[in-house]
Amino acid sequence: MIYSVFQERPGLSYLLLGLIFVIGVAEAVLAGIGAFPDKYDWILGILLFRTVATWPIAAALAGVMAPMSKRTMKYAYGVLLVFFIVSIAAMIAYPALYQSYGTELAWLSAFGLPMGLIIWAWMILVGFIGSLAPRYISAKAYIPLVICPLITGIGVTGLLLMTRPWMPLPDESVGYPLLGLYGLAVSLLFRVFLSRLKWTRRHRSGLLLIPAVALTLALTILTLWGVGWMSDVRTSVLFGGVIFAPFGVVTLRALRSEQGREQQLRDLMIAVVALGIAMASYWVVAIVAFTVAVVLMGSSPFGVMFLLPVLAGIVLFVPVGHLISEMRHPYRNVLVAAIGLGPIVIMTMCDYWFEVLGKTF
Repeated sequence: MIYSVFQERPGLSYLLLGLIFVIGVAEAVLAGIGAFPDKYDWILGILLFRTVATWPIAAALAGVMAPMSKRTMKYAYGVLLVFFIVSIAAMIAYPALYQSYGTELAWLSAFGLPMGLIIWAWMILVGFIGSLAPRYISAKAYIPLVICPLITGIGVTGLLLMTRPWMPLPDESVGYPLLGLYGLAVSLLFRVFLSRLKWTRRHRSGLLLIPAVALTLALTILTLWGVGWMSDVRTSVLFGGVIFAPFGVVTLRALRSEQGREQQLRDLMIAVVALGIAMASYWVVAIVAFTVAVVLMGSSPFGVMFLLPVLAGIVLFVPVGHLISEMRHPYRNVLVAAIGLGPIVIMTMCDYWFEVLGKTF
């Protein structure tokens, strides 16, 4: 009944989205000014969480019923580009100025909060625009301006939540298997991504397989040695097992006996190259994060931790963005609202409630 009403009047979905937004802002303001007595704060907290959780649902409904027009999407891309430039410039300039001048510039101490609000607004705006995207999109603009910020935003906000005092950081025994799962995800995503590229379908020669296998083997040995050097041999074995056991099963399934030799060779070539990309991405992320942290943040461990999800998101956004951009409407908008807008909005609310306001339920 309710769904049919939205089908008959698609514009109502935007009205619902705007109404939920206004209610959410009002609840956040009430929480900020302490309108409820302390012993009844949990009521407002539950209401705020419920309202924030319905934002992605309302955005997905609007994206299904009444997506934006192509013309509106062009203006939206322009707004996202401005946010992108401002946010990146602020993230680069702030630590550099703070390292150079520190307490000499009084306004630097007050600059952190507005910068955080700008980045939060950017992430939420990206999620809403991605959820309301038109039926037919330009992948060249959609992937870097929507998918890449969403992936990196989820990683960064998740890391910031993990560093809060009320949620301890994972220790080494948890961290390295998670890195192994990252390598598995990178290799499998790039395997699907490469299999869909037209130029890989023209692969007919086994000569290219020899240097690809040699380079991937060298990168794999180097990565396993690096993990073992940073921790121990047991961690290195666990790290490799997380990547190779599932990846080997998937590769063997792809090399089915009923396939022709050329198709098997092509699948093997794609699998090897994808695994090589996964191994190379470790060193790109680690080296760049360490170098930038040392230069701009004074060798701060938190600086390295902050840059890791950013660089990992840049590695992942190519295959993830390609796969999402190929999805048909409305599944694409629903997926973006679920995996992008949902976690970012909810984690932003949690950070506001627990950290900024210092409240509990």
